[in-house]
Amino acid sequence: MSTYECSPCNFTTRRTYQYQRHLQSTRHAQLHFLTSHESPVSQDHSPTQSISWPLIVQPPSSDNGSSNVSSPVQIDTHDQEYSEAISDDDLSDDVGDQATSKTEPQWFPFKSKAELLMYVLMNSTTHPVSDEIVKFIIFMMRELNVTDVPTLQSLKNKKIGDFSWKDFVTKVRALLRIMYHWIPIDMRQKQETIQFLGALEKADIMDVAKIIIDDIKSNRNGIETFDAANKKTCFVKGIVDCVVADFNMMSFCCNHLGATAQKYCPKCYADADHFMSLCQKRTPADTKLQLSRLNLRSLEKDKKKFRKKKGVKEHDNVMWDVLDPHRDIPVGLLHLLPLGLIKHLIQYIFNNIGENVKTKLMQHLLSIKPGAQFHDFDKHLGSRQGKDFKEYLQIAPINMLYAGVPRRYIKMATSLALKKLNETSFRSEDLDQIREDIREYQLLIYQYAPELTRKVKAHLLLHLVDDIERHGPPSGFLEDGFEKKHGNIRNLIFQQNQKARSRDTAFKFAQNFLCFHVITGGYFERSRIWTQASSKVLKCGEKGSILKFLGIAPEKSKIPGRVSLLKRDGNGHPIVERETQDALLRITLQMESIVENDNYTIERGTGVCAQNGDLIHAGDWVKYRNINSNICYGNFKEALKICPKRGSVKLIAVVLKCTITGDKVLQCPVLNLSNLKEYVPTLQILSKSPVIHNCHEARCKVIEGLNTEKIEQENIVRRTVTFKHKLQCQIYLLNVFKL
Repeated sequence: MSTYECSPCNFTTRRTYQYQRHLQSTRHAQLHFLTSHESPVSQDHSPTQSISWPLIVQPPSSDNGSSNVSSPVQIDTHDQEYSEAISDDDLSDDVGDQATSKTEPQWFPFKSKAELLMYVLMNSTTHPVSDEIVKFIIFMMRELNVTDVPTLQSLKNKKIGDFSWKDFVTKVRALLRIMYHWIPIDMRQKQETIQFLGALEKADIMDVAKIIIDDIKSNRNGIETFDAANKKTCFVKGIVDCVVADFNMMSFCCNHLGATAQKYCPKCYADADHFMSLCQKRTPADTKLQLSRLNLRSLEKDKKKFRKKKGVKEHDNVMWDVLDPHRDIPVGLLHLLPLGLIKHLIQYIFNNIGENVKTKLMQHLLSIKPGAQFHDFDKHLGSRQGKDFKEYLQIAPINMLYAGVPRRYIKMATSLALKKLNETSFRSEDLDQIREDIREYQLLIYQYAPELTRKVKAHLLLHLVDDIERHGPPSGFLEDGFEKKHGNIRNLIFQQNQKARSRDTAFKFAQNFLCFHVITGGYFERSRIWTQASSKVLKCGEKGSILKFLGIAPEKSKIPGRVSLLKRDGNGHPIVERETQDALLRITLQMESIVENDNYTIERGTGVCAQNGDLIHAGDWVKYRNINSNICYGNFKEALKICPKRGSVKLIAVVLKCTITGDKVLQCPVLNLSNLKEYVPTLQILSKSPVIHNCHEARCKVIEGLNTEKIEQENIVRRTVTFKHKLQCQIYLLNVFKL
């Protein structure tokens, strides 16, 4: 058997068909063209003439390994039997550009579309699948004769350029190199901007923090990466800007004893007797000095006494090297308000009201917020989530007013509900107002609920203003996004064999991060060249099904003023009405100067998109601008899509008008709803409006009765309690407590 060799390409083979395939390849054509330009060829040489290259044909080596090489035989590589003409497009390719080289597969860095889709299937943290499921899907694809199906092992060991997901784990490299503080506030709660860095099942939290901080220290000079906007390499330096934590972890990171200490605040030396004062601030130097004094004590009794008096606790803390824990851990709103002050206040009020009042309160609450969220709300206050307390506080003052809760409790609930800390920006006068509101609430609980003054979170309110001045709005450091990440981690653990949960979880998040980076168009290094995935991969990654499967589904486009939920016939087609079918509507539209002639059709819808993106349904209260551009409130009835024979389509919203009386109940403006309809362009609908029926003024009732139920062939008579609104009383309240 002879050996075929192409010296320009450094290609050798013993098979004729492989050599023929090589001669027809783009790689051979590129090197052929490149070498021909470097060789001394006359200027009058025609590009269509064949160019010969020496082909070394060698006999195979003998068994003993020694054989003489025969004389080289020159073969014309442009013979029709071995090659084909080189296209102009192939000649124009840049050989050095590996990102656009035609030798790369169309689905680079994947070998095929099947490998791309299987790679996405394996690497979703929101929809995790086990290896056994992936194996069976691969088996199904092969049984269906799908080509280029990858193996499970190749998918698990897939490298993207020079990067492998194993690099993130074995080198303990932090996955996110951008400071959280730089991310816009409206993006900080999105799951794709919150990255998993590490987890240990049976270890101290400081062990996890130490890994991350050591990695940041080892890369103080920055990490080489690629600036996609400017198309050049750059260096990114990572720092620990702040820590988002609940109160227990805040105390732990500050070497503070916690709420049981006499000086119960981890930020200053305040105690329960001075909860309304900002005392001397704690500093790293003072804390380290107290820790050294604590370690000098030999008796555990003396140590315990010192801990409780000073509020310090000795343990290893890697935070001191990178930040000031006393100042760089902002007070989190989730554990300060919903799971802190709001929960404490609601529990205190419910424990101090009678059963009859509690029954009225719960029935009225379920009439305002029907559904399962507040079912048996009063019976399980201790196990409720933060979102339940947050939602309830926004209607609590109105709910308590109807039920007849004592005024002092309504005052405290109203004061706490008016704390609007979810803004994205604060001016100096806003901070002054926050200070006054905090002082007002503290005075109320000091006067009416002294038990609540012992809670450390009643004091932590005072540190909110300092945190806003140092770190920005509290809405930028909510814990909600991190809490949602726990669900993804639990789902991943469910798919594991429970043997090494922290390791397997880290592996899965590393794989997901690399997959997300490639699919969304991120750059990666390959042989010192930064490149992207091919255009086919990027286009495929833009599909909604793939993004949704990876947990980053794009938001639906919301067009303000768009009419939706059209009334349709049995075949699903919109019902089209002629102008003659509704004489009253025709006269009204002409009087409002909405239409100029009688030649048009009408389509009716029960939904419209407001300016802020809210989807308004029939029966919802809305905030809109009238014909005089004044802000008004009303009840949305329907939307009209008027299509004249000539001219543009007009979108009209039909709203029941209401008037603002000027009176206020619990600082909520009173609205009177009328039966007068107002026709406004749908683009004038601004947003939904939080309006609640004034049941206290309307004297709505809780009705008790007997209801017969058939249970297992037996009729059981049960006492039932229902709530009935007096809808003939059209008095409503504009809820100013709504966030």
